[in-house]
Formats: sequence, C-alpha cells, structure tokens
Amino acid sequence: MSDNIVNANVLALNSYRSLKPGAAPQSKVSARLSPDSGADDAAGLTISGKARAQGAGEIASENASAAQSHILDADAAREMMAISRAKVLQQPETSMLAQANQTPQNVLQLLR
Repeated sequence: MSDNIVNANVLALNSYRSLKPGAAPQSKVSARLSPDSGADDAAGLTISGKARAQGAGEIASENASAAQSHILDADAAREMMAISRAKVLQQPETSMLAQANQTPQNVLQLLR
C-alpha cells in the first residue's frame, strides 16, 4: 500500500514539475494526472491519522472511565467487607450477653 502511495506521489510531483505556466494544454494535463493523485493520498492519510487519533482518544477515555468504575467497586467491596466483619464479631458478643442475662433469670425462676 505504501508503494502505491509513493508511486502516486511521484507521479503527481512529476506532473507538477512538467507543467510550466502556459506550456501544457488542458488535455495533456488531464492525461498526466490520475484520479488517485498524490495530494488526494496525502489528504486521505491526514484524515485517516486524525480519525485514528480521535478513536484512540475515545478509547483512552473509555478505559479511564472503566478503571475509575473498578476502583469505586473495589472501595465499595472493601466497605461491605468491613461491615460484614464487624457484624460477625458482634454476633458472639450479643450471644454471650444474652446468655449472661438469661442466667440470673433462671436463678430467679428457681427461687420462686
């Protein structure tokens, strides 16, 4: 593909060099210039490069958003883990407290 671009650019450059003001008739100019001229190729490459850069920018933005989302998800998971851990540690305390409160109640029932 790059050989085609180089050849088209060489053809366009040679055509340009052979044209001196008023030296070539319109038919000769038309015959020497192909529809796929070097200027068109250069413009196409420029547009293609800009589109590729824009696409890369959009992809980078999308990746940054995804990374931020993953970080927020990890933070939320860490907070939920801390809450779950606190609840697990609190359950034995609650159970022991309930048993401690029940023992005097049992003694009082025996005394009645």
